[in-house]
Amino acid sequence: MVDPNKIEPELNTHRIAYFAGLIDGEGYIGSIYHKRHNTTYIKIKVNMTSHETIMALKDFFGGNIHKRKHVDGNKQQWEWRVSCKKARIVLNLIRPWLITKATKVDEVMGVELKYRGKGKNKAA
Repeated sequence: MVDPNKIEPELNTHRIAYFAGLIDGEGYIGSIYHKRHNTTYIKIKVNMTSHETIMALKDFFGGNIHKRKHVDGNKQQWEWRVSCKKARIVLNLIRPWLITKATKVDEVMGVELKYRGKGKNKAA
């Protein structure tokens, strides 16, 4: 994960804005409730056929990359995922540039913040 303090501020801002648009248009943002652990956490995913772009997300924000199951006749897809604390950091960085998913981010951050720091979490 890139330390935002170690790269040029202008480049950092442009990268974050670019990735915000990518996540806003192509991504998934949600909160997942795990009954077994009685915990709610944030998850962000982006699926694309461009491995280079998926790698850029991972290099900048951290997270994991998964090769999606290939369907005959379609290009290979790659998935970038980030969750929990890293997802919260990503959402705080990209929130000013979001349009389509702005309300969803506010919603999932509210749910996650409501239960953070209370030991075992309870679903809303």
